[in-house]
Amino acid sequence: MRPISSSSGLTNDGGLEPEIIQPMCNAPDLGPRVHTGAKCSAAGTLVFAIYDSEVPGTLNFPASLWSTSNNGTAPIARIQQIKAAYAATANLAAATTSDSHTVDAAEVDLWWFPTGTTPLAPPVSIGFNPASVGATQTAVRYSHVCNASTFATNLDQQAARTVFTTAASVPLLKLPGLPLCYDYLYLDNSNNPVGARSNVQVLP
Repeated sequence: MRPISSSSGLTNDGGLEPEIIQPMCNAPDLGPRVHTGAKCSAAGTLVFAIYDSEVPGTLNFPASLWSTSNNGTAPIARIQQIKAAYAATANLAAATTSDSHTVDAAEVDLWWFPTGTTPLAPPVSIGFNPASVGATQTAVRYSHVCNASTFATNLDQQAARTVFTTAASVPLLKLPGLPLCYDYLYLDNSNNPVGARSNVQVLP
């Protein structure tokens, strides 16, 4: 399956690669314009969905289908491939009963439902200090399309930022074995930039 091939980088660490070679299992029907598949093993269930529309839309994973994959013991990793990039990773709480979110044109989404208690994407905290420049907020964007040696990334294609009001640190979700590129901008209370945007930073 091209969206989750070992050459894509998502499986270079071996975290999901064993699941890709498992037999297919029943895939959820998520409605028109969404093509789905699933792999099942003792470690968990991997579900992927390809949204084939050329315009953004909403992808709904209803409770009646969600319950067949989720055992409620660990956070579910949702990975959104937007513009051929791992643009967004989220840990959904183990008690989550469904999922509904906006998808971009030709987006590919993956959900990993582990049978154990360990999440696939552990959060990492990065320290910031907006007060050092008279700001009150930190706006961060990140991408898993990242060259840790040259700092080359597709951040400029992923313009959406998450704004944090904390002055101490912000949590980001990092996939094991993959570098993460990010940059940040300090803001005032009215979301106006304070100072210049940072250079690209890398978490190896």
